[in-house]
Amino acid sequence: MHKLILFSAFFLVFSSFSAVKGENEIVLDYITSGYFQLIHQADIAYLEGDYDLAFALLQEAERRVPLINQFRHREIELYAWLLIKNGQYDRAIHYMEHLAVAYGQYPIAVTRRFYDNPDIKSRFLENNPNFFEITFPVLVAKSEDFYTPERLELIQLLKEMAYNDKRVRTGSLNFFEMREVDSANRIKMLQIIEEHGFPTKRLFGSRDSLLYGGVSAMFLHFEEMEEILHHAVRAGNIQPTLYGWYIDRNGWFERGGTFSFGLSNSTDFGEIYDIGNVDKRRLAIGLPTREQERRRRELRNERRRQQAE
Repeated sequence: MHKLILFSAFFLVFSSFSAVKGENEIVLDYITSGYFQLIHQADIAYLEGDYDLAFALLQEAERRVPLINQFRHREIELYAWLLIKNGQYDRAIHYMEHLAVAYGQYPIAVTRRFYDNPDIKSRFLENNPNFFEITFPVLVAKSEDFYTPERLELIQLLKEMAYNDKRVRTGSLNFFEMREVDSANRIKMLQIIEEHGFPTKRLFGSRDSLLYGGVSAMFLHFEEMEEILHHAVRAGNIQPTLYGWYIDRNGWFERGGTFSFGLSNSTDFGEIYDIGNVDKRRLAIGLPTREQERRRRELRNERRRQQAE
């Protein structure tokens, strides 16, 4: 009952959403719509085994703004699976196609859950008998088509930038070289954003999971990126965690060695500023509350332990 009350409360708080005005477009606002909070709740509900609540929360998120497939939550993959679980097979295949076309993601990101759910697989194949013989290969082909020569060239550039960013911060540090690399990477990154959009999985795909971390780390070292990152969160182009890490890292000295959001283990290196209002600040940029973050980590760790047994 408490979960349904929580869902209703957030529905009232975020029942309306505004638009973000970019330089050349108007996009839906993923923060004020309450999208990220719905995804945090859905993720926890699914991990707790409350699949009906997770499905309802994802449906509400979908109603407000188009779903995105964040690196950490992978909500489109989860939603497609829950659509299958609820017998909405055509819509599930639609989202698998969307993952292939928009993210270069193979359908196995969804269908891998069949291994532990043979009954659901059986019902799905009764309604889609040719799925693995016809539909699945078509989806794989669309995933491959995502990686055009131009996109592969851009991916290689991002890999080189991420490699240099890590190289100058490993071993003996040369601060002059570090500044040179950061300056060059910043200029290239701004050009990429201007010409291709924000560098997320929608830009470079799903083949290299390490690339996301490398690209994200670069932003922490760029100056004057706060406004760009904030806009990217509101537009649904990046997850709020990257923006939160940027604020925590770059505002640490300004706040006397304290963190504004206190993400994950950052509190090992300092205290949280005005801790009584930290959850308000977190919610204002789309982050989970500290309790939600703790609970999700606890559930994830428990699931890993179970899978290892």
